[in-house]
Amino acid sequence: MNFANDNFTVVKEDDGQNYKDQCEYKQLMQSNPDIVISMIGGKDSFAKKNFTANSFVEQYSSFVKELQGMPSSPYIMLLTPIYTAA
Repeated sequence: MNFANDNFTVVKEDDGQNYKDQCEYKQLMQSNPDIVISMIGGKDSFAKKNFTANSFVEQYSSFVKELQGMPSSPYIMLLTPIYTAA
C-alpha cells in the first residue's frame, strides 16, 4: 500500500498543515504495516519560511517514533531523498 502525499512534509506548512494532517497519514496509522519505507525530507527545506534543521529532525524523529509505536511494530526503513542541483 502506498500512503504517500507528494504535497506535504513533516515540517508544518505556512498554513499550519503537514503530512500528519492528511488522510494518507491516517490510513497509514490504521493499516498496521509490517514494513514502512519513508523518504521524507526532499521538499521540507524548499521555500519554507519556518524550516530549520533542528525542527525537521525533531518532527521527523517524532514521526518515526509514532510509527515504531504502532501495534504491528513495523520495520522502519528511512531513505535519503535524491539530490538534485537546483
